[in-house]
Order: sequence, then structure tokens, then C-alpha cells
Amino acid sequence: MKKIKLFVFDLDGTALDSNQRPYARFSPVFCSFLDEISQEGILWSINSTWDVDAQWDLVLSSPVQSRPVFLMGGLGKKLARVGKSEIEMVEEYNSKIQKRVEKHAKDIVSIMKEMVQEFYPEKIHFYGHLFSFTVIEKETEKLQSYIQNKISSIPRTIKLYASKNGVIVTHSFLNKGEILSKVEKMLNITPDEVAVAGDSIFDISMMTKNLARYIICPSNAEKKVKEIARKNGGVVASKPFYCGVFEGYRMCQG
Repeated sequence: MKKIKLFVFDLDGTALDSNQRPYARFSPVFCSFLDEISQEGILWSINSTWDVDAQWDLVLSSPVQSRPVFLMGGLGKKLARVGKSEIEMVEEYNSKIQKRVEKHAKDIVSIMKEMVQEFYPEKIHFYGHLFSFTVIEKETEKLQSYIQNKISSIPRTIKLYASKNGVIVTHSFLNKGEILSKVEKMLNITPDEVAVAGDSIFDISMMTKNLARYIICPSNAEKKVKEIARKNGGVVASKPFYCGVFEGYRMCQG
């Protein structure tokens, strides 16, 4: 079994505890863990829905001495290489993805307009490449029915992530798996040398054997994510959030 060379993790619900304040900062315990594996020669990276600039601000505001090798943000939309004191955008990758986003932007906007006309929203967040839509409680059943009917007719370039009272709509070519594959090629690292940690449905795309030999879920991970992790030979920790991450990491090491 090959030694881990790259450790990749999600932020919300994985490295970050939703009960922790301030929120956008790694805990001292998790920082110590990252510095420890870094001293062992293991690279680490973040793969999150967060923009890479926000990720970098989080790293700088945390008491972590080591630095990530790459920041993967926006659900695969942006990739940045980390230097000693700043980040450098990987323009070859970013420009290619941006062109695809712009080409299919109308598909996202069309669904958003349709949903605004159909439902009374409680919350709407729009980021250009992605929008999240939460309905008021009395419209949850109507939303579920709408999603079931919509799935079969949406363009192949669109992906829906549904929850009980909301939906997130983005481009199908934006996912954490594709950008992780790019990073592995840039680092000349094989999947057998990669460990990933995540908790949500967005993380499933990087929890595959062709991308990572070691798959970790904290105890608070969504049920479906735990099932996928176990199916692909991963581990589900007994502890939540970042405590579960390094518990699972040690379990992978045996």
C-alpha cells in the first residue's frame, strides 16, 4: 500500500465545525494536525464550494504554519497554486472553465427565473455558476414534485442537488472530482497516494477509487455520503467535523 502524498478536504461540515466561533478559521487542533502531516512530507489542499480567495483568507487567519499546495474553489470553477505569501491562479484551467460557464450561463438563469415565478422563496443565492433556492415551509412538497418532474427535462449541462426545502443548481461539468483529477496530474501523484475527506453530496465526486485510495467521512456526514465512502473502501469516523477527519485519517494509516 502506497504512502499518502496528498490530503484533500472540504471545509463546511468537514474541516469546519458549524458550532465553532469564529467560524471561518481552522481550530488550533486541526492546524496542529495539518502541520504534523506537512512535516511528514504530505501535501494538503482544500476542495470547497468557497471561492479560492476566501479559502486563502481562512488559511491566513488560522494558526497553521504549513500551507496548502493548491486551493480548489467554486465547486471546481477556480484553481489556485499557493506560494509562500500569496496565491497564483492557474489560468490555463480557470479560463477554460470560465468559457464553458459563460457558454451555458443561460441554462442556469432560465431555471432560476422559472423557480422564482413558481415558488415563494425564503432564500436565494446566485453566484453566476451556481444558485441555491430555499422555499418557505408550506411549499416543500410542491418543490419536491417540481424537482422530480424537472430532472428528466433539464439540459445535460445542468445538475440539481435537492434537499427537503431547497435545491442547488449548477453546471454538471463543475464538480470536485474533475478539479482534483487536474491537481493529481499537475503533481504527478496517483490516486493510490491520495486521501480525501468530505461530508456532503458535493464531495461524492471526489470519493471514487479512480481519484483517491483513502476516503474519510466525519460522523456528521450525510447518509448517502457515508454509504458511498464505505462502498468505495473508505472509513466513517465516530467523531464529527475536524475531529472526525483526523480520526479517519489515522484509521486509514492503520
